[in-house]
Amino acid sequence: MATWELTLIRHGKSRWDQAVDDHDRGLKKRGKRDGPRLGRWLAGRAAPFDVIFSSTAKRARQTASLIAAEWEGDQQIRHEPALYTFEAEDLLDFIRRLSPDGHRVALVGHNPAPTDCANRLGGAAIANIPTTGLVQLSAERPWPEWQDGCAQLLQHQWPRELADEA
Repeated sequence: MATWELTLIRHGKSRWDQAVDDHDRGLKKRGKRDGPRLGRWLAGRAAPFDVIFSSTAKRARQTASLIAAEWEGDQQIRHEPALYTFEAEDLLDFIRRLSPDGHRVALVGHNPAPTDCANRLGGAAIANIPTTGLVQLSAERPWPEWQDGCAQLLQHQWPRELADEA
């Protein structure tokens, strides 16, 4: 039976510049460091994603680009306004609209949406996905059929665990 794999990634550590709109905030030095580390970790363990979907917020776009740059060849990134959300239900709606042709998908977004989504889909008990952290889930059902409890938690990876690997 076919498997669909979802990787939920929280954007990297961002600046809190009061003079910049939330959507336009970029990454801090730590976010710029952790993105490639996570990308190398992913590239060393898995095939490229069919597509990486990113929020349109600057910090999410930067994170997606830093991660994708660690794979050889082109890694497709699509910027999606619907992913500039903090609500798990919005992410679930987005996931259910994905084409079943893509079996390996990553979403780069904003907490608490990825954490809540991972807990709902995979029955996880994750308190908080940290910045540049990821959770991978899989299910033997196409995206339109994803619902609470349908997925298996494959793994999670936090940036502090990558320090020795980078």
